[in-house]
Amino acid sequence: MSQGSKQVVSLQSAFFHPKYYPIVNGGSRDGLKQVTGETVSNDLSDYTDEAKRYRDIRDTHGPNRGDGHLRDLDWFLHLLVRGDLEPTDPTVWIEKTDIHAPYKEPGNGELALGRAILSLQEDEGGGDRYWQLREAEKGDIVLYLLQDDYAIVGASIVESELITDYDFPEAVEQRWEQTQRDEGGYLRKLRSFERFDTPLELKPDLFDHPDRQEMIDWIREEYSNIFYNKNRALVQGGYLTKAPGPLVEVLADASDDLTEYISDHGYNVSGHERLQSNTDDTGTETHDDDVTYRLWNTNYSNDNTDGRATFRRGVAAAYGDDQYGSKLAIPNSGDVLLAYREGLGIIGAGTVIEETDGSPIQHDDQNVEPIKGDRALEYHLPVDWEYTLPDEEAVSLNTIRDVLGSEKIGHVKTTQKPSNQDGAAEIREIVRQRYIGVHSESPGSKRT
Repeated sequence: MSQGSKQVVSLQSAFFHPKYYPIVNGGSRDGLKQVTGETVSNDLSDYTDEAKRYRDIRDTHGPNRGDGHLRDLDWFLHLLVRGDLEPTDPTVWIEKTDIHAPYKEPGNGELALGRAILSLQEDEGGGDRYWQLREAEKGDIVLYLLQDDYAIVGASIVESELITDYDFPEAVEQRWEQTQRDEGGYLRKLRSFERFDTPLELKPDLFDHPDRQEMIDWIREEYSNIFYNKNRALVQGGYLTKAPGPLVEVLADASDDLTEYISDHGYNVSGHERLQSNTDDTGTETHDDDVTYRLWNTNYSNDNTDGRATFRRGVAAAYGDDQYGSKLAIPNSGDVLLAYREGLGIIGAGTVIEETDGSPIQHDDQNVEPIKGDRALEYHLPVDWEYTLPDEEAVSLNTIRDVLGSEKIGHVKTTQKPSNQDGAAEIREIVRQRYIGVHSESPGSKRT
């Protein structure tokens, strides 16, 4: 069926049943993606399912919930796409929890981590300690802070309205008093759970990080019901807490995974990358505030590509599914990449000269030279590789640990921003000095 025929069916259905069927076209699909972060199908066979998603948006956010015309939603979405309206950021919540029972294990049923948030309706004294579950709305973002790990490990999206009549299993209710069992609990179902490749560790990435301590202390003074106290330790209680805007910005600054997730689900991280300081504790200038340093994994172990071919082609590359290509869309023009080869160390440093949207290369483009052959799915980010080193001159893993102040170097993602930006700048300088030593002439005269 043609595109025009599909739109006619959509218009006819919306005309005769405007409270049940939406108009699905380019403008409304783009608008819904801005609201939910998800793509709407354009296939006629999916129209009934997609119509329900439009009704869910209407029922959750519309002025006449459950009874409003979907034409009003269509108009709203078109105004949003046109720029006449600004989308409202979803609220970000932090669930402070542990995997304390089998039902909480990821993947173990509908109450598992990432699938639901739940609580009593009242505490033992009859207090209203769990009001946050009533206030949360569909589309809000939930971050998971595992207390035993002392880290934020993933995120999900609130999918359901508040459920007060859920039949909780004995594994849950055994921790409740009889009166609390009689009253029942609160439940919100969740969707789109994602566990971060690199958890945000609270102490090194937040509480003890010199560029973030002042901000998190200020947030603690200005806002109540925060998940940490004035001593930069977790508060007692506070199962689900709201993260105010400045706290979301700090968390985003500390974690690329978190930034990517909340951005993909409708949160505008306007202040990301702005919180880095360009002075150390003594006031001495360190790295440029406008420059972000990132590790780039050459993916030697999985794809047998050590980075040398990318140096010659002037790119950083990723291979396989689009989830890896999307990581190359994170760096901005002017960011510095440190080429990391697994098991060896840093073998190069370069500057991003052009941003990418994470799309795969087109093999029929004469200006693009694939790394892995004509049929491989791969992604390129243009980089000026200013300094590259032979293997014997690589900045070793031990040196990386010492300079970044890390006890270990774990798995490095396609691109990853070290929390210690001053240390990353120092590593680039080490690469530059070794490059000069190898060539015994001014940098930039040749490449390895």
